[in-house]
Amino acid sequence: AAFEEPEVAQESVGPTPAMGRPCRGDAAMARRALAALAAAGVLLALRSARSPASSAHRSFTAPLLRGPAALRRQRLGRPGTVARRAAGEEEEEEEEGGGSGPSPEAWRDFRAQLIASGIKVTDEVGDGGSAASVGETKVVKSMEERRQPVAPKNEELLKEQNEELWNEYINGAWAHPSLVEVGGLLCRMPVPAQLLYQMRQLDSGGARPVLGEQLRQRLMEELPEDTKASEKEALFQTFAGNINYVYRVAERMVNDRLEFISEQAQGGRLDPRSLEEADQRLVLMYTRSQDSWQSVCLVLRASADAGTTAAESVTINRPLARRLDEKLAGYLLNGNDPEESRYSRDVVAKCLKAFGREAAVYLGGPDRQAEPALLVHGFGDLPGAEEVSTGTRIYIGGVEAAIDGVLAGTFSPLDFRWFVGRHSELSTRNGEWSAVACARPIALKQCLGLPKPLWHEVMELCGGESALLSRLEFVKRDDLEEEDA
Repeated sequence: AAFEEPEVAQESVGPTPAMGRPCRGDAAMARRALAALAAAGVLLALRSARSPASSAHRSFTAPLLRGPAALRRQRLGRPGTVARRAAGEEEEEEEEGGGSGPSPEAWRDFRAQLIASGIKVTDEVGDGGSAASVGETKVVKSMEERRQPVAPKNEELLKEQNEELWNEYINGAWAHPSLVEVGGLLCRMPVPAQLLYQMRQLDSGGARPVLGEQLRQRLMEELPEDTKASEKEALFQTFAGNINYVYRVAERMVNDRLEFISEQAQGGRLDPRSLEEADQRLVLMYTRSQDSWQSVCLVLRASADAGTTAAESVTINRPLARRLDEKLAGYLLNGNDPEESRYSRDVVAKCLKAFGREAAVYLGGPDRQAEPALLVHGFGDLPGAEEVSTGTRIYIGGVEAAIDGVLAGTFSPLDFRWFVGRHSELSTRNGEWSAVACARPIALKQCLGLPKPLWHEVMELCGGESALLSRLEFVKRDDLEEEDA
């Protein structure tokens, strides 16, 4: 509490991804097609066969959506979109007859269809070059061909809880790293992953965050002593491309520094102001990671900052209660302020009757906990419900209709989730959080007694480095067994 978190330089934009071969047809059609691809998040680079020179400039799980501004832009103020426009970008005139491009619903459907039917991705990107000129193009197998459940026990549990959502999950569950988008997720990154992320970042002056620079130096020290000066950078890039190895080095670095810091304590007390800047940042980073370890958050509102910040979100994997009593029912409906009661005692009594024996209440976040709980579900025809973003089919509100529906037997109590508290301003800029776009059932399903934690399930669905990171963290757990997951 004696020091504030230092700012970390915003991640550099990096190279422009290869967009593949030019589309045929008029310019407007080509631009709309590329815009749809970029918005759909399908131009992702594979880690495999990545050249050493480029690997140091990749965000750990950030998407490689680094195309022209026109391809990344979504209109401010339009429902269901995330503003991705950087300040100062010029507006471009729309092509005649081009309209405003695909709707948010069409973008999400297009993305799901591409992933389900097989998409092309490149394993290397260059500065504006085509796919043919910068790397081999690979084809991802269709969903039917590559359907390998990452959490089969979780799927069985979902079927017991909500068969309709289970059907949707097994027939089209997808997830991939993305910019921050409403209806998407944010996954909390462990400290070693943050260090790796920061090692890859360069600010406008060519400098790295201090902890990222320390990790780089630690890796340089791991190089063979007889390495020639002219060969060190190339060999370093080879070492840095081995994520498993780099992650272990980052873990050792964290443990060594924390052990050193603990030795500075006198009488069980440590004044953080006596620490060097890098150690202050590490202590703060470690403390924050413990407070939100492996949290997965649903984004409800995004900031207009090029897709790096969630203005409002709720943690979806922190269960708080499985049933209600009268006091909790009143708290969910009216919050902690009796003077601001929104619902009458009769409605509270009905809520208790509907959710008293079975409910799903989560700790949504540290902010706004005194307010009434937020009800999240997947029923668009529920009176009073509002879609969080057009095309997501994820809804909030409709409390009284939900209560009446459960009492009438139309819905199950586990069709709904209550969230006490929210998160404000969660950002991906310093590697603390990683944004993930996903299919609706992943964001909507219950997280009650999951055999495999949701964080691991989401990361493994993303594949690539995200899946590798999940594996590195999974093997540390002695409370989970592979056959149960």
